[in-house]
Amino acid sequence: MKIISRKIIALLMAAISAPVLAEEVKPMTAAQINQKSARVAAVQINGPWNWQIPTTKANDTAAAIVPYIDRAGKDKADLVVFPELYLGMFRVPSPQTEAISEAAKRNNIYVMVGCFEVVNDKGDYGNSTLIFDRQGEIVGRYFKAYQAVGGPPYCWPPVANDPEWMMTPGEECPVFDLDFGRVGILTCYDGYFPEIFRLLSLKGAEIIIWPNARHGAVEDYIVRASVHQNYVHMIATNKAIGAGTMIAEWPQGIKQQLTEAKEGYISADLNLAQLRNSRVNAREFRQRRAAMFTGLAQDWSISKIYGVDESKVVVPPPSEEAKAQVLERAGVTSQP
Repeated sequence: MKIISRKIIALLMAAISAPVLAEEVKPMTAAQINQKSARVAAVQINGPWNWQIPTTKANDTAAAIVPYIDRAGKDKADLVVFPELYLGMFRVPSPQTEAISEAAKRNNIYVMVGCFEVVNDKGDYGNSTLIFDRQGEIVGRYFKAYQAVGGPPYCWPPVANDPEWMMTPGEECPVFDLDFGRVGILTCYDGYFPEIFRLLSLKGAEIIIWPNARHGAVEDYIVRASVHQNYVHMIATNKAIGAGTMIAEWPQGIKQQLTEAKEGYISADLNLAQLRNSRVNAREFRQRRAAMFTGLAQDWSISKIYGVDESKVVVPPPSEEAKAQVLERAGVTSQP
């Protein structure tokens, strides 16, 4: 009886510890791998919180960033990255995206820039980072997954009329193949969830893009730690209401950084050949035991550990009335 019980326990343990099969990762092409380095640029720029203001000549965000795209083109950069939400709120395509498409094609450069993208006739929208290729085509977008909502001191519970609480959050962590390599994107508050950095790296992202739009500085310690632990390069941007736009290279760390809350432009060359060799041979990836981390996919209540009843925290639903007002202020029409 004891022998049978031990066998059953052994089978159960084997089933529990069996490797979790990952989704199939698409191999990079020979043309991508032959690109040994990439020159990248990052821009910290002023501008209104434009999702609440219809675009006029006085606040034409696309016109404001085109000179920076031209500058990056003269620098022979492969990619230039702008902050989160910078362009405003609109359906795609729009006059803003058309202007960027023309500039990207004229300069033969990839461009990434954020907006509140309205995705349907009802006016649902998400915090989107758009990817323009060298021909000016929009070839991808990432929707921010985590909503930065609520007031001090804990930024929780959310405020019902916060534009991000009313948006539709993203549900995936995609990677994108550019002609020089593979990239991943996370947006602002997403960067406080380390699981996203690791998942993007495991999917093959070599450069992680982290656009922000906030007061204060983007945390360089998060960038340093993420670069070190995940074998990636990083580009972080912020609006000029804050600081911390930076370019970081594995394993050296931060190469360029804007430490003051004012407009600025930085660029740097990133060594892809060295990174790829290190990623292929990294023992952390070879020794990783996915079965140990299945608990990350479960819902945990930290409050219960301390005997706090979470049901007493009132989480208001997003305000549909406020959402309609935001769309109206942005000049976006919606249908019931």
